Amino acid sequence: MWIRFGYYLLLVMVVMHLNSSCNAYFERREKAQNDFSKDEEELPLRILPKSNIPEPNKEKDIGDIEDDLIVMLDISEPATSPQMNVLREEGRHGQIGRMEIEIKPPYPEELIGELTIKSLGKVSYLKYPVLVCGKVVSDKGEKLLEFEKYLPWVFGNTPELDLKEENSPKIRFEILKGGKSLQPCSFLLHAEVRVKLLNLKPEVSVSNPGDFSNIEVKDETILMSNPLRITLK
Repeated sequence: MWIRFGYYLLLVMVVMHLNSSCNAYFERREKAQNDFSKDEEELPLRILPKSNIPEPNKEKDIGDIEDDLIVMLDISEPATSPQMNVLREEGRHGQIGRMEIEIKPPYPEELIGELTIKSLGKVSYLKYPVLVCGKVVSDKGEKLLEFEKYLPWVFGNTPELDLKEENSPKIRFEILKGGKSLQPCSFLLHAEVRVKLLNLKPEVSVSNPGDFSNIEVKDETILMSNPLRITLK
């Protein structure tokens, strides 16, 4: 009988201990949740500096224009042939990072280059008139091309603008000519483009600004194209 009484007494003590443990657990859990909610409420809000908040109506500057434009140097696709080995390395936004062309005999009668000015669509050039003046030169000091483009006429997309070839974002130019008279050689080409943000007077039309030499330049920068290596084997 004493054994049975001791058994019941032990069972009661175990149940009381478990009940006490459970109560303590839930009390700690409730306290932790309350403390967490309190801490969360007391956390200060993170306020971003004004300079880090995008402002869609913010005025563009020459840095925005520099970030929008890409200058690429390539060869005209019809000029490719079995004698040519073309290596293109792509960069960001489909840009050409580097380009090399090896040409084996018989050499083509001509090799046509193509310079492209590309806009990423971040700037409205009807609102921010930009004039670009550039050239393509070789590492031998030879100038292969000089050009001037008014970007409201190139990227304006307005019906009143006459979209002639001179207003195209692509410019073709001659790199090599001669065919059989050509000799093995290697040279490097690149384009250098001066980008000018114009300060038009209120009475001057963006679509018809007149003589560019009479317009004040608000700011300017220089963009470089990818290098283009030509090697005649």
